[in-house]
Amino acid sequence: MHACLFALALVAGDPEPASLSGIYHVSGEEEGQKYNGVAIVAEDGDKIGVHWCVGPFSTLGIGVRKGDHVALRWKAYRSGQLVGEGVTLYRIDGKRFEGSRMSGDEVNPEQMRFLRPLADKEV
Repeated sequence: MHACLFALALVAGDPEPASLSGIYHVSGEEEGQKYNGVAIVAEDGDKIGVHWCVGPFSTLGIGVRKGDHVALRWKAYRSGQLVGEGVTLYRIDGKRFEGSRMSGDEVNPEQMRFLRPLADKEV
C-alpha cells in the first residue's frame, strides 16, 4: 500500500470531517472478470484525487465532485508502463461510490466502499 501513497499529492489540504478522503475497498468488473483492490481518495474542496491499486495495476485519477457525483479521468500503469486510460462517473451515497468506468468503448460497473480515514502519516 505504501506505493499508493504518493497519489495523495494530487490534491492538497487538510480533509474536513465530512470529507470523502480515506481508504476504500474497490470492486468491479472488466472484460467479464471481477476484480478487487484498494483505493486511496484525497479530497480538497470540489477536487478529488484517487489512486487505485488492483493486482499489478496502479491507476491514478483526478477529477471533480459536484453534489453527489464525482467524475474522474484516469490512467492505468503496470510496471511503470501506461496500459490504459479512461473516465469514471460515480454517484456518492454516504461514503460509498457506485458508478461506471469507461475504457476504450467498454463501460463497466465499479464500486468503492469506505474502510477507514487516512492517518496523519498518510496525508
